[in-house]
Amino acid sequence: MKEEEDVISILLKGNLYFGMAYDLDDKFTAIENKSDRFILRFRDVDRMDVTVYETIVNFVDRVRVNDGSIKFCGVSTELERFLKLNGIYSHIKENDLLMREKRIFNSYEKAFGEIMIDDIV
Repeated sequence: MKEEEDVISILLKGNLYFGMAYDLDDKFTAIENKSDRFILRFRDVDRMDVTVYETIVNFVDRVRVNDGSIKFCGVSTELERFLKLNGIYSHIKENDLLMREKRIFNSYEKAFGEIMIDDIV
């Protein structure tokens, strides 16, 4: 049963490496039943390794299987290349990934607006 938070935003920071994967998965598990709409904020992330990528993809897949919505925002060009190379578009739609913009909250505001509209449509 969902506790019904409107949207949960998750801020990821730094370079994400395998040592954080287990803790990240625990945090995802703790919140996944609190909403069905999530925004993953990557503004302060330029790199991640495959282990963290798989942890994120597993979370995305669990959200999607329960008819939830998820957006990635603030994605750098370097991180986008990595995500594409590893098949992220098998897990999210292309319009669910918003690139980093000069104005700090611009892609987040777009993601938030889109995720709210997705729920209505």
